[in-house]
Amino acid sequence: MSTYKEISGTRVKNHAGSDYPSAETGELWYDSANIDFRYKYPNITTSGSWRTGGNLNTGGIFGTSNGFGTESAGGVAGRLQESPPPSTQYANTELYNGASWTEVNDMNTARNASAVGGDAQTSALVAGGDTPTRVANTESWNGTSWTEVSDLNLARGYLTGSIESNTAGIAYGGIIPSPTNGVGNTELWNGSSWTEVNDLNNARRSNSGAGTSTNAVAMGGYDGTAVGFTELWDGTNWTEVADNPTTSGGSAFGVYNDAILSQGTTTKLWNGTAWSATTSSSSPATNRAGLGTTSAGLKTGGEPPNAGIVTTEEWTGPGQPIGAWSTGGSLNTARYGGTGAGIKTAALSVGGYITSVQGLNESYNGTSWTELADLNTPRYQTGGGGTSTSAILASGYGPGLTAVGQVETWNGTAWTETTNVNT
Repeated sequence: MSTYKEISGTRVKNHAGSDYPSAETGELWYDSANIDFRYKYPNITTSGSWRTGGNLNTGGIFGTSNGFGTESAGGVAGRLQESPPPSTQYANTELYNGASWTEVNDMNTARNASAVGGDAQTSALVAGGDTPTRVANTESWNGTSWTEVSDLNLARGYLTGSIESNTAGIAYGGIIPSPTNGVGNTELWNGSSWTEVNDLNNARRSNSGAGTSTNAVAMGGYDGTAVGFTELWDGTNWTEVADNPTTSGGSAFGVYNDAILSQGTTTKLWNGTAWSATTSSSSPATNRAGLGTTSAGLKTGGEPPNAGIVTTEEWTGPGQPIGAWSTGGSLNTARYGGTGAGIKTAALSVGGYITSVQGLNESYNGTSWTELADLNTPRYQTGGGGTSTSAILASGYGPGLTAVGQVETWNGTAWTETTNVNT
């Protein structure tokens, strides 16, 4: 019979007690105090969860599909602000790194309510939209700039798209000047032109969508009233399947058989066959840009207010790892107001205050702290950063609680005084 070591490559460790802080996820150990084997299970969500992300630089009303890329490397393009009058469309493009948004090159045509998509931050497409006149303009994104390419056959706004790159995608639904309740037109993009293909079974506008040009799902929309139609695209035809609760202007992301649809605080999960309710979000906003997957996605912007909101909500899907705090090793000298540098398994804690300002310096290896060479100038509440072997510390409160301008660098062994800050 195979042993645990032969299977896993490591021996079972002995630890006296059920609390084993240094155990890795998936590790088995023997608890000699309780005469039992224990296992550290992964810390995962039992249902999806929303959390607050970074704010957009420019808020606005997007439509239902103005996002591209992933939750940690995504982007949005175009938006509308209705107040104060007159209503204004923007060409702004912003990229997200998982924490904050950065303004980059604008689209050539300012608009909102377009079909926007792309699986990567470096390859996206935007088609149609409101300027406020409904337009057919299509633009291709290469990660740096937008380029005008071939127009849609039918100019429209409040359409959606299932677009995998700037060379492949599908756009469907939307609104033209008449009829105002929406159309079923579907167009396929091959990288150079749009081709009319089979229409949606149910004409509508403000519908949401997910997937690709060969496998897509069209969700909800508006045809004079909010509707719950769900249709699947197989590359040739649309087939109506299980309807979802009525939605109009919902944010969607994912693929044709595994998608999220979130309108306001309501969030629904689509598994390719049926809809189920999942964790509510905190914002009641609609017409938010959505992007990502059911494992990791986001929605941002939207309305109300009509000036457009800037907040972002990030989604972590069911069964995905979530953060958790566990007890680590204690500092040798308790204090507050110190500065940290490095990572969890190779860190520094420098300076601080006890009953006076300290120059203490301790390093952490993931388990315990070790005293190292002190600062030349004791201080606390400083600015600093770097790694456990190459760090910098600047300014702060020095002896006598007087603000100091001293700057010191760390080479892994000692701190060296260098040029002071200007203020």
